[in-house]
Amino acid sequence: MIRTGLIGGAMALAAAAALTANAPAQAQTYVEVTGGWTDQPDLMWNNTDWEMDRGEHWGAAVGHHIRPNIAIEVEALRTRTNYTGWPNNDLTATSLMVNGVYSFRREGPVRPYVGLGVGGVRVGYSPFDSEDDVFGWQAMAGVEIPIAGQVSGFVEYRYQDAATAEDSGLEWEYLSHNLGLGLRYTF
Repeated sequence: MIRTGLIGGAMALAAAAALTANAPAQAQTYVEVTGGWTDQPDLMWNNTDWEMDRGEHWGAAVGHHIRPNIAIEVEALRTRTNYTGWPNNDLTATSLMVNGVYSFRREGPVRPYVGLGVGGVRVGYSPFDSEDDVFGWQAMAGVEIPIAGQVSGFVEYRYQDAATAEDSGLEWEYLSHNLGLGLRYTF
């Protein structure tokens, strides 16, 4: 079982990547915020398959372009959903990921991109106040659209998956499909 050390390790990896990157003169740093809808397939909880309601997610990231089309970012994301028919049974996940992002082009009115990330996910289940820190990964695809000056908006799909969480004899899955809208400021 991977514990909280994974989150600290992901932060150290991101800092090392940012400090050791051979950045070109035109490199840019950005910050972004995102929020949107989360869907989860039926998930296992203690060996029983349960339907999930639609939920929400929100997050923030700090990134740096190490090449014109390649960025490395550190991102925190929070998701929350309920088990269908059980409004007080929440499944939450707070992730800290290091992402590599490839932009197909940096100029123009529409800038498509893809990315992959790895890191730690704290998966929680209530009402039992159970939580576990596990390894997670994600894949994303989106479109960035310039708005004005250094501000752009984006629409993004993100698939996030994590190892099975367990606490006090309980086991539960975490997997999510996230569709989000966001704002990015580049400086």
